[in-house]
Amino acid sequence: MLFRSMRAALYGIYTLFLVSATAGPERVAEHASAIGAARAAGVSHVVYLSFLGASAIATFSYARDHWATEQQVRASGMAFTFLRDSFYHPLLPSMAGPDGVIRGPAENGRIVTVSPGDVAEVAAVIALDPEPHNGVTYELTGPAPFTLEDAADVLAVASGRPIQYERETLAEAYASRARYDAPRDVLDAWVTTYT
Repeated sequence: MLFRSMRAALYGIYTLFLVSATAGPERVAEHASAIGAARAAGVSHVVYLSFLGASAIATFSYARDHWATEQQVRASGMAFTFLRDSFYHPLLPSMAGPDGVIRGPAENGRIVTVSPGDVAEVAAVIALDPEPHNGVTYELTGPAPFTLEDAADVLAVASGRPIQYERETLAEAYASRARYDAPRDVLDAWVTTYT
């Protein structure tokens, strides 16, 4: 039913901007259904909002979902453009718990975050004139890498409350998140966000 509804909704559409479905075990299958419906409806170009580092062997578990979706788009025969965005910087404050501590196994790793508004501007430009971007993968990040310790310092100044980064081992990261009783794939995503 979903396939037919989506196919009907896409008739007459040349370019589809495909934003990934909610994370979960059905995500890749839902993407496959959307891609199939787009192809059946005659969509010519798919602009897919993927994730930085998408790969079959990515450390971040959800980046593997994005890689699988990119492969489905490639196999569909439709023209495509992939927008691989980094972590959205407005999400950084939510990483700190009520105690003002960001906990995770990131060690000294660095991240370059991006503004959702910047990603939206890039997507709009490409969706309005996709042909010059056919077959191109764009990596969308911000201007400078930083550690989570750097992020904690900036968040502390911006919020006016003490915030710090506490390094965890992988075992500690899983243990500290176990109280949420989340499915294993969600726990893996939470932890691999840091690694």
